[in-house]
Amino acid sequence: MPSKERRLHLPSILAGFWLAFSVSLAAWWLIFGLKQIDRMKMLQHELASEMVRQQRMVIWEGLFLILCLLAGGAALLYYIHQERKRSLQIREFFATFTHELKTSLASLRLQSESLQEDLRESIGSSKVLSRLVNDTVRLEVQLENSLFLAHADSSRLILEKVSVRKAVEAVARHWPGLSVQLTAEAYVRADERALDSVLKNLLQNAVVHGQATEVRVDAKTRANKVELEIKDNGKGFKGDTRELGRLFGRHYTKSGSGVGLYLASELMKKMGGSLSYLDAPNGFAVRLQFQEAA
Repeated sequence: MPSKERRLHLPSILAGFWLAFSVSLAAWWLIFGLKQIDRMKMLQHELASEMVRQQRMVIWEGLFLILCLLAGGAALLYYIHQERKRSLQIREFFATFTHELKTSLASLRLQSESLQEDLRESIGSSKVLSRLVNDTVRLEVQLENSLFLAHADSSRLILEKVSVRKAVEAVARHWPGLSVQLTAEAYVRADERALDSVLKNLLQNAVVHGQATEVRVDAKTRANKVELEIKDNGKGFKGDTRELGRLFGRHYTKSGSGVGLYLASELMKKMGGSLSYLDAPNGFAVRLQFQEAA
């Protein structure tokens, strides 16, 4: 069972445990009280009538307590079930809405790229269209990140043999003004869609925040591990790299929300790999570690 589903079931499990414990406690209290009354009846025959009254009182109060606990537990389970249904409906709506919006954005980006090719000789129009293409790519990446975050725990990754060269080339096409060089081919064990998202976020970070024009991807294989060192020639990061990848953490006024690097790190963990930040004198550098594909 995915961890997201386990988390959704956790309140129900806790409510069920509380209900069972409370009812058991009430039943124990009822049985214990009745036993004590029976003992007192045996010791004090002259108070038999009083003991009978106390016995009836304990029985009715115990039954009422158990009834209240059952009603409260049932109501709690019902509202948890309703909350789960509403949460699933919201996630399904969000996924459908994001998918439809991504389709429209992809169409808009293709039309913008076509116009850019047609008006390449017009300098002013070309600059405007370049900004439009970059903005549509950026919005598309943000939508994909939102979709991954919404289903981060419930989505199941399919690990298979993936060519690093094909993955890098497919992602690099989204930024025609960015020179991306891969030094060597490698095959990693990864989810193709997740790897695509990781690379998109890293290149998006290099272009938007680092204002890089070149990215170099070095592939190395060591002891059944494949390491990809991704370095750009941008402005780099002036701060504590341990703070990078913190969700919604802003390091300065113009920094992003941290969603891209956070999601890239989480996806690498789900694929059995890791993402770490390297010290680079110029630009920004990260290391991605994968399992080598058999």
